[in-house]
Amino acid sequence: MARAARLRAEVLSLRTPDAIHVATATVAGGDAFVTNDKGLCQVAGLSLRLISDYVD
Repeated sequence: MARAARLRAEVLSLRTPDAIHVATATVAGGDAFVTNDKGLCQVAGLSLRLISDYVD
């Protein structure tokens, strides 16, 4: 939860549920975060995979 709180402080537009998801993925050592939320591009150091890039 501390990592999620730091993310919320760093990225003001990041909602709490998104911060928890991203923090969980990074703490667990995930290589990429799959989403369709382009707003998450603001999170530094996050390897983002947008679903819309792969689906017509």
